[in-house]
Amino acid sequence: MKSKNSISIELLNTLSEKEVEQLKELATCRIFNSDKYVILLIDVLKKRVWRRNNLDSNTQKLVYEQVFSESVEETQLSKKQRNQLFSKLSLITRLVEQLIVQQKMRTDDSYKYNYLYPELIQRKQYKLYEKHIKKDKQKISKITHKTIEDYDQFLKIEESLFHYYYLKGEWEEDSLSDIVFYTDVIYLQKRLQHQLNKISLQNISKDKKIDLPPYKHLDQLLSIPAYSNHPIVKIHRVTLRIMETQKLNELDELLELLEIHKDHFNRDGLAGMYRVCTSACVIGINKGNLTYYNKMFEIFQIMHKSNLILEASFISPLMLKNIILIGCRVESFDWTLEMNEFYTPYILKEIRESIYNFNLGYIAFHQKQPELAHSYFIKVDKIDPIFNNDTRVLILQCLFEKEDNNTEHFMTALRSTESYIKKYSPLPANLNTAFSNFVQILRTLYKIRNGIGKSKIEEVKTKLSEESLFRNKKWLLEKVAELENNYE
Repeated sequence: MKSKNSISIELLNTLSEKEVEQLKELATCRIFNSDKYVILLIDVLKKRVWRRNNLDSNTQKLVYEQVFSESVEETQLSKKQRNQLFSKLSLITRLVEQLIVQQKMRTDDSYKYNYLYPELIQRKQYKLYEKHIKKDKQKISKITHKTIEDYDQFLKIEESLFHYYYLKGEWEEDSLSDIVFYTDVIYLQKRLQHQLNKISLQNISKDKKIDLPPYKHLDQLLSIPAYSNHPIVKIHRVTLRIMETQKLNELDELLELLEIHKDHFNRDGLAGMYRVCTSACVIGINKGNLTYYNKMFEIFQIMHKSNLILEASFISPLMLKNIILIGCRVESFDWTLEMNEFYTPYILKEIRESIYNFNLGYIAFHQKQPELAHSYFIKVDKIDPIFNNDTRVLILQCLFEKEDNNTEHFMTALRSTESYIKKYSPLPANLNTAFSNFVQILRTLYKIRNGIGKSKIEEVKTKLSEESLFRNKKWLLEKVAELENNYE
């Protein structure tokens, strides 16, 4: 029997200890549960499985015996017994879902607009309805810089009031125009955001075409100053222009707008906008404008200071790698080391140590300490294909830079990396080609430097100029320049 956890156990493992206790309380309420075994099962799971073990055959047997007070003679549950256990686990899944919803309803009043308010009006509980709606309207009216979520809440309030007063045969003159305004702002933001998402997805998968209806019909709405000058809409329009045209002359304006109007975005929305700005910097760097390294560094500093790096209390290895890369590029090594220490605990546990050592190696390498860098890189276990290839290539760079100049050691490592890329690397063909080309050029540079064979530096320069697919091309060009200087 596979030891992989069921959906029920995976979901249960996301709960805190307090939430598990709340789940038990919910299970005792007959409105939500009438199965006596479920309450007992929650207790047993908390003691035996929750955040400890997989639900393998032995654990299933142990749990079954304790819940159903029935001894299991075989080495594993019968089909009937297993179905009985998993049917109760399914009930627990439904209970956890109910618990999550109940928690959300306690912290987020938006459920009232869809469920409570219509029901109060239907039951003609007008006094209670007016009491709620007045309180909600006062609360949101105090927000000076409304996010798109605030506009959505205001829209629902106004729609509910419009329906309420319409039923009573009375309404305020401006109520419908307010509804239209909130609707338009929300629509414009969402439509522009979808267009941004399209560009981002197509940049990731260039071979896939995403068809969206044209958005030229928005021009009429955007010709109205109340909409075109609205901070949320304006920021999205500038962002979209930058990403569509790949002209970066408006990037500073966008960063300034984000600083001025950051209160119009929730945390995730603001983080997303700054990530778009980093993507714009990558465009600039790819076009050969290296000043965008400094701009990207500034953006990462802003994001760190404003707590916009983490997503759901995690950071992706690639995001942290990019932060480290940019910090090294601008030679802000103390800050980069600080970022590695700060964010490593938010990496998934199983790859955390490897990511930490990879980043330390990368920093040490850029500090011209190949011996130290090599000592970190050899501690890196498998992470993912791009990290695995990068680690191998960086080890070759360290060996190339090291003073002992052990030809046999270097060539063995080089052949091993070359073989791995050709036979085992699962990366797309263009990336594997870039890695392979790097290895070939590095072999040639090593031979030239050590007087092995008849290769010429001009041949390397020609290949680097003619072929665009090279990993770490900037470093290769630096090595070419060093060799040229040594031969002068």
